[in-house]
Amino acid sequence: MSYGFKKVITLKELLSLEVSASMWIGIDFYESKWSILKTRSAVLKRFNMTMEELRADLKFSAAIISCATHRILSFTQVLLDILSSKDGSLSGEARGPSDPPAVTLITLNPDLYYSSTHPTVRLGPKAEEIML
Repeated sequence: MSYGFKKVITLKELLSLEVSASMWIGIDFYESKWSILKTRSAVLKRFNMTMEELRADLKFSAAIISCATHRILSFTQVLLDILSSKDGSLSGEARGPSDPPAVTLITLNPDLYYSSTHPTVRLGPKAEEIML
């Protein structure tokens, strides 16, 4: 699901490279350091880059929310960091009030709520877009 973008990276792959990006990383990887290393190894192999090269190269021009996101806490933290940077990087300089956004937020599913077997209504992708 690249939508014409040259490089696409998932939240899980990004978190495996930037383990301090979210305080919820332990939950995201089920407290498994092995899972983090396995994910990191796979993404570095896919891009054929070292960790330092890939981290330096990560400047986002778009973020796509395709469905109700798994890892919602880390997703929100990481996406807010990226959206608030001047250059679309995870740890870039913060945008000021007059700086244009560097990242386009794309929501593919307009559902504000969705039903599930959970006893209360669940927030959908549109809710995440509104929050951000």
